Amino acid sequence: MTNKLFLITISIMLFLAPTAHGFQVTPASKAIQLGQGQQETITIRLVGTKTEKVMLYLGDYIIDRRGTVGFEAPEEGDRNSAKEWISPLTTAEEVTYYDTIEQKMVTRRAPVVNLNEGEVKEVSFRLSPPIDAKGEYYATLHFRDITPLEADNSDRPQVAVYFAIAARLSIHITGSFIPVKNGSAFDGEVYQGEGSTRLFSAFRNSGNVHLNVKGKTFIRRKSDSRIFAEIELTPAGSQPDGSAFILPGSLRDFEGFLSRPLPAGDYIAETIYDYGSYIMPKQAVEFTVKENADRGDFQAYSFEPKNINISAQPGRTEIQKLTIYNMSAESITLKILNEENWITVLNPDISIPEGSFRNIGIMSTLPETIEPGSSVHPLLIRELPDGLSSEVPVAVGRD
Repeated sequence: MTNKLFLITISIMLFLAPTAHGFQVTPASKAIQLGQGQQETITIRLVGTKTEKVMLYLGDYIIDRRGTVGFEAPEEGDRNSAKEWISPLTTAEEVTYYDTIEQKMVTRRAPVVNLNEGEVKEVSFRLSPPIDAKGEYYATLHFRDITPLEADNSDRPQVAVYFAIAARLSIHITGSFIPVKNGSAFDGEVYQGEGSTRLFSAFRNSGNVHLNVKGKTFIRRKSDSRIFAEIELTPAGSQPDGSAFILPGSLRDFEGFLSRPLPAGDYIAETIYDYGSYIMPKQAVEFTVKENADRGDFQAYSFEPKNINISAQPGRTEIQKLTIYNMSAESITLKILNEENWITVLNPDISIPEGSFRNIGIMSTLPETIEPGSSVHPLLIRELPDGLSSEVPVAVGRD
């Protein structure tokens, strides 16, 4: 029998991670400020966790409109790329590795660092920006494990897993540079679902510095500009504070969702983007909510949340909020009914003007006899005098 060696290659990119199941890289990102025409040498530290060979190479840093990070600039180029004027100062040698772009094994000359377990080595990169460079520039420093696979002389397929770390480098070149924060909203769309509204919009950074952008949409009635909803938009690839980090010249998609129905009528969805400037781009999209054809089944109100979850410890009192929205074109009167003696509806009889809402307090003091998961009577919202009724399920849990 002839033994065959099957080589399966898997390339994994761990972005902005200090370690990649092998060597460690610090820092994982670096910000530098240079004067115009100034050169600089930066140092990155590698720590070996085994005997391994690490190849160095450079990449771009881009974020597409869906918030996905990439390392290859588009064909038209990237005006904020520093990749072309950064040089590794590590000695190059001939190496053979699997190229994930070409999908094959290649042999090339590239800067390489040989690491042993516990060994610390510093690698340097020379930054040589053009004399006319100014503003913000970005690049990624890549460190890839290309340690050769050792054959074990068996018939089993062998798997070579190539790990890589990309450290982000942001460079701000000062001098005659004047930061310009500017942007615009576009591609606004509104989609009506069954009892819900989905909003889409996009933002373009047309300035020369990155922006941290937040979006909000106000849904106004067209006839009198009355606000029926205020929706925080979620950007694709958001930061912890809910904003989008948008590079100069880049786009980003935003999305919002209203889970309750709107009364029939004509509306304007006005989206406003905030990035710390006194000028906030706006975009308005008109849409219509059609009247329900079958008025006999029309429910004049909606409510949130759709169920009440009580998680207090026995004997402890908690108050939760139930919000009821008037979806009709006239004032409505409601009564909230409750059959549990340990639950109190603080304002059970309410009137809500058209297009408005009311908050209802639900106070509960959980008795010892009620166990988590116990069957509890739901609350009942009844429209007076003879409108439709809705149940609000009540669930019991524990802190």
